[in-house]
Amino acid sequence: AVPAVRPVGPGGADAGSGTVPPAGGALVIIYNTHTGETYGLTDGVERLDGRRGGVVTAAAALKEALESRYGIRVVASERIHDRDYDNSYAESEKTVRELLAANPGARAVLDIHRDSGKTRAQSVVEINGRKAAPILFVVGSGNSRTFPGWRQNYNFAVQLSGKINEMYSGLSLGVRVKDGFYNQFLHPHAVLVEIGTAENS
Repeated sequence: AVPAVRPVGPGGADAGSGTVPPAGGALVIIYNTHTGETYGLTDGVERLDGRRGGVVTAAAALKEALESRYGIRVVASERIHDRDYDNSYAESEKTVRELLAANPGARAVLDIHRDSGKTRAQSVVEINGRKAAPILFVVGSGNSRTFPGWRQNYNFAVQLSGKINEMYSGLSLGVRVKDGFYNQFLHPHAVLVEIGTAENS
């Protein structure tokens, strides 16, 4: 059985407690609900059904950057969740619950995707003279059902977007609020992150 998880706050196991995360525990959890999403310029298709697509590679690169550049402990899952696409979020919820149970001091939960339906021109930004894939944060408001904590996720996403643009002006396209949950009810700092589009590599 999947263990029940009580949402944790940014300071540790209890929101506002100031508890220091246990030694060795990850501060950031990374996973991919739509594991097969990939980049057309690399793989020639937008999705690798039943396999690990380019978003898994992007997630691994993010993990490496957070650990090597900033010394942030990260745990990333490469588990495939979208063999049955309609049940992708139900499957990834199991993974998130397991990772939160193993890392109760986690301060951020990031679900890495890539956008679609964009042109190549919409898929590239220039940062310090170099072309890069833009980043978009997505937060679910849960309009169809009660989701009172969604604004915590939204505020966190706004902070992330602002910090990214402070460091690399124009890299983040901001925060988009959509209906749905995206498993963000599991943690107050859970965010869906779209890195590039299907028109990137």
